[in-house]
Amino acid sequence: MRSTVWLMIAFVARGVVSDAPRLLADIRSAATPLPQQSSAKQTAPPPDLRAFPTAPAPGELATILFPETERTVSALIQRLPPAVAGYQRSIAVRPAIEGAVVVGYGDDRRIADVPNPFLRLQVIDLRKGVFFPTNWTGGQVVGFIAQAKTAMDAGRDGDLFWLRDETTVSAPGSTDQVVKYGITWGRIDSPWLFSVQGDTSEGRDALLMAVVAAARAASGR
Repeated sequence: MRSTVWLMIAFVARGVVSDAPRLLADIRSAATPLPQQSSAKQTAPPPDLRAFPTAPAPGELATILFPETERTVSALIQRLPPAVAGYQRSIAVRPAIEGAVVVGYGDDRRIADVPNPFLRLQVIDLRKGVFFPTNWTGGQVVGFIAQAKTAMDAGRDGDLFWLRDETTVSAPGSTDQVVKYGITWGRIDSPWLFSVQGDTSEGRDALLMAVVAAARAASGR
């Protein structure tokens, strides 16, 4: 599925509970700083996912026990390799969403002068309520995004919801376009939202497998 956005779907703070169709806002690319958002935490009725299609999750995601606390998220990150798909791990990566934990590989300057990694892992604790309703789980956010975008490559594998996506990003002042490949996932019973993104589908999948291996090592499973 090709889309002009990846996964950074922002929720409009005003009217978030009463006007579901307006929950979606235009999203800037990871290369563009996001405007400051209200710190007020918002809640909203969760999406109805009873008819969401079932499909095997990519990369053995459904077989892994992913972290549930900041400490275990840190343990996963510490176990990520120093290089993935030929890219070295970046020293510092600016998150596109405030409060997100981001790990990057490589230095991609095709979109803007601001460095962005070729490969990116992003982890969000939804309870902090920066862009998403604080009462939603990772699986509910993924399901909502997939339904809002009429996703074709998405599914539910047990308690895990996943979405595979492609983003076309235009370089400022140029007609050239850059395609980013992403996978987003979360469990229906967990407040954590995970995503990986790559400059190629092969790079994305390599990072996904590295994350799965790190999660398996961190959990001992």
